Amino acid sequence: AGHSASIHSSNAITIAIQNTSFIRNTALREGDIISIMVPQRKETTVTLKHCILSGNIAEGTNVYIHGAERIYVTESQIKDNKNIIGQKDTSLVYLYGVQIHLYNMTFRSPRNHYQSHEMVLQTKSKISFFNAVHFICPEFHYLHKSPDRKISKLCQSNNSCTFSVTGDLMYECISCSGKKYMIGQGFDILGTAINHLGLSKKSLTKQRKSFCNNCPTGGVCINGKVMSLPNYWGIIFMGKVQFVKCPEAFCCVKNCKSFNGCNHGR
Repeated sequence: AGHSASIHSSNAITIAIQNTSFIRNTALREGDIISIMVPQRKETTVTLKHCILSGNIAEGTNVYIHGAERIYVTESQIKDNKNIIGQKDTSLVYLYGVQIHLYNMTFRSPRNHYQSHEMVLQTKSKISFFNAVHFICPEFHYLHKSPDRKISKLCQSNNSCTFSVTGDLMYECISCSGKKYMIGQGFDILGTAINHLGLSKKSLTKQRKSFCNNCPTGGVCINGKVMSLPNYWGIIFMGKVQFVKCPEAFCCVKNCKSFNGCNHGR
C-alpha cells in the first residue's frame, strides 16, 4: 500500500538509488513505486543508477522524481510496468528538474495500460541524452511525442547530445484506431544512434515508426493488428500488407489470428 520506495526530504543535497531491482511491486492509494521529492534549489541531485523496474503496478506513477536541480537516470531499465486505474494526467515515469540527464537506459511500455503518457520529462533548462537511450512501444502501437516547442540540439560527439527544451517533453504509445493497422512497433533511439539514423537538425528525434495504414481488402483490423479473412494470404510489400486469394482450404479458413496463417495440415 502507498509508495513502494518513498523519499521526501526538505534538506537533502544528494539522493542516490543504485544497484537495486524493483520487481512486481504494487503501490495502492495513488502511490508510486519510486517517489522522490526534494526542494527546488541549487546543488540538489537525484540519481537512479544500475536499477531495474519491471512488472510493477501502481495507482500513481512508477517513477516520480520532482524538484531536483539535476536528475540522472543511468544504466537502468524501466520496462513493462503498469497503472492500476486510469488516473487523469498520470504517467509511468515523471521527471521534473532543472537539468535531466539520461544515459544508456531503456524504457519499454507495456501492452495494456491506462496512463495518459508513458514518460513526461519536465525541465526549465535542458535534457541530455548520452550513449543509447531507447523508448520502445508495445507491438501495434506507434510512438508519439509532444509537439516540438522551442527545441535546439547540440551534439558534443557521436554519443552525446543535449536538447534545450521549453516546457514538457512527453512520450505516448498509441494504437491505431478504427479500421487501421500497423506493422511492428514504434520506438525512438537517442544518443549514439542519433547520428546513425541521420537525425536532422530540425527534429528532436529520428522516429522509426510505422504509421497507421487503412485496412486492406482481404483483411480485418482490430486494435492496430491486421488479420486475414478466410482463404486470404497476406504479404508485406513496401511496409504494407497486401492480400491475395488462396486456393480453397489452403490458407486459414476461420478465426484467423494473423495475416499469413495456413489451414491445419498445410
